[in-house]
Amino acid sequence: MKVLMLSIDDKVFKEGSAVRERLKMYAKFVDELHVFVYTKEDFQEEKVGQKLWIYPSNSKYRIEYYIRGYRFCSRLIKKLKAGRTRVRITSQEGMTNFLATLLSSLNRVPMEIQIHTDIFSSFFRRESYLNRLRLLGYWLGAKRARSIRVVSERIKIGLIDKWRIPKKKIKVLPIHVDVARFANGPQTDFLKGRHPEFRHIILMLSRLTIEKNIELALLVLKDVLVRYPKTGLVIVGEGPLQGSLRKAVYDMNLGGSVIFLPWADDPIPYYKSADIFLLTSNYEGYGLALIEAALSKIPIVTTDVGVVGGIVNKFNALVAPVGDRAKLVSHILFLLQNESARFLMRERLVGFGDLLPDKEKYLKDYKSFWLI
Repeated sequence: MKVLMLSIDDKVFKEGSAVRERLKMYAKFVDELHVFVYTKEDFQEEKVGQKLWIYPSNSKYRIEYYIRGYRFCSRLIKKLKAGRTRVRITSQEGMTNFLATLLSSLNRVPMEIQIHTDIFSSFFRRESYLNRLRLLGYWLGAKRARSIRVVSERIKIGLIDKWRIPKKKIKVLPIHVDVARFANGPQTDFLKGRHPEFRHIILMLSRLTIEKNIELALLVLKDVLVRYPKTGLVIVGEGPLQGSLRKAVYDMNLGGSVIFLPWADDPIPYYKSADIFLLTSNYEGYGLALIEAALSKIPIVTTDVGVVGGIVNKFNALVAPVGDRAKLVSHILFLLQNESARFLMRERLVGFGDLLPDKEKYLKDYKSFWLI
């Protein structure tokens, strides 16, 4: 089987990135994996190993992506169909679904789609005009696709209840995590060693984008500092809102209590050295950072998004309704004033990795998704 994947994640061009490593893993169980990526910067086409090819669109404007994508992928599909091996198209985002649907229809190639975000959240729809256009792309893709991979039960239920997608077309397959790497890492004083001015450290690992609602986290911290003035918020991540968030920190007079750090290739020392992990998102498809935090056995305070309600739940995390500042503050204060509560939450996360599929089962399930 040969697979053409349409993606928007240009981190695939970065050696050692998590997405690149996942693609190398997926390529092992197909004859060929070709990935066409929406990129604005200039990247070079690459062949990675024996079975993986990565192609950039290098398109400044979205319309260029569709034009170049249709021409390039049509020629590639024709080449892939020359043999007797089956060909599949898989699309990973609402905007790429428009191109995937066109390619699938005109080239008579089966199509699968993947949904990694909670498209049924009212926050997703209201966030921007572009998201409403993406929602149309997801709808078209879901109706056309032979099979649909989602990363949480929350999205599966939305597809069935709101779009009447047949249950048999949908497969819940979360993002793969190296369980042992996070679960077995030793506790460390990595962050507190770098920031001895903080008695307690709240950690966030997040893209700095609107749906992550980092500004809410700043407001929560402001309330927490009234009771615990030596508490620090460490935000590991990058994104388009970095400038506005730094300004918000200045405007709220939080400059001595908030640390911004760039993406870390190895996030484990951060998880293993913080007191609390905080997630304030308006919506998540899955919430990979929640899984990593749970595996690292760090007490979790989160909004009710993504995988919350499944393996991350009110037994092993403190959950607040989306946007509920007071509840988030209450949860954090409870943990800060009760060392025994932090210990209990860590204990409840022991064995969390047993709830996740091992690598062999994950790859088997992923392969079966493409073979439907």
